[in-house]
Amino acid sequence: MFAHQQVTQLRDAHDRLDAAGARSVLVGRGTPDMVPSFRDKTGYTCEVFCDPSGSAYRAAEMKSGWLRTLGPRAILAGLRAVRQGARQTRAQGNVAQQGGVLVIRPVERLLFWYTSRYAGDHPALDDVLAPLVRP
Repeated sequence: MFAHQQVTQLRDAHDRLDAAGARSVLVGRGTPDMVPSFRDKTGYTCEVFCDPSGSAYRAAEMKSGWLRTLGPRAILAGLRAVRQGARQTRAQGNVAQQGGVLVIRPVERLLFWYTSRYAGDHPALDDVLAPLVRP
């Protein structure tokens, strides 16, 4: 539910990303055979990379754990998501893995780094896009 929520936000911001000269790329913990159903559910058409081993997540210091997925803050985030229309469907990949957002310029210059502390903890899209409009 939370990955879908965040991906939908990125999908809907495609024009803003494009205007800023950026593109959206996802890295998920699933396998390549899961990508078509993911695209069907989310309508996401940009690049999707699969990292079933979690090596990219570890390199980015993304958090993982069941308490982060099922703890009180995640439950509250879930209730907010449901009120906004999100629905839980069949989970795929490593559901204990928390996500995050990296904004990287060419030549590997990191502009924004957000590590989700619990399920449903996403940065505001304006915060993600802000470094792209700064010189």
